[in-house]
Amino acid sequence: MNIVFLGNCQTLTYAKYFSKLLSVDQVNWVCADCFQGLKPNDMWPTSVNLWGKDVVDNIVVMGSEKKHKLLSECDVVICQVFNEQTSYADNYQVLRKKYGNNKIITISNHHENLNGMLEREALYEIDIRTSSIYTDFSNQAKMLTHNHPNVFAILESIKMICNYLNISFFDSVQYNDHLNDNWYSNRFYHSQENIKRMKECRKSEK
Repeated sequence: MNIVFLGNCQTLTYAKYFSKLLSVDQVNWVCADCFQGLKPNDMWPTSVNLWGKDVVDNIVVMGSEKKHKLLSECDVVICQVFNEQTSYADNYQVLRKKYGNNKIITISNHHENLNGMLEREALYEIDIRTSSIYTDFSNQAKMLTHNHPNVFAILESIKMICNYLNISFFDSVQYNDHLNDNWYSNRFYHSQENIKRMKECRKSEK
């Protein structure tokens, strides 16, 4: 099975972990159009500091032609839901019309506003509803910022995707290794540094 993840840094994080579940050859990630060209951090998907060289070289795919080819040829697209106002090219209605309803699988965007997540899941009939992670595991699943979940919530999201696709999840040893490794916390640190630089640049432009 070849899987393409589409969206923001949350789906890129899923793609990195899925490359360990399947293989690098079976997993790719493409950026949603609404997240491209956001200066000064518009190169965040290709930052080796954030994602590691293996992800940047083998999983991240940039460029509209390559993106369309991947979305056309893959078996499954896991994407966050963007409406027409947010994304012209990658809103879920366009994706389903272009690539087929059966191929496009939608997943909730993690956010600190749980009620907002629930409302969006109902409104857009999202397939994989990650809001349940925060109600079922309220002591373990946390938001680090308004839109950055902790590694527990990320791994639970991956488990939900695996269940939906009937793919084996990490075994207990692998799970604990990922839960306790430093990669995710380091990525979060680097992303926060990028956000600080972005805010500083915005202040200097005023």
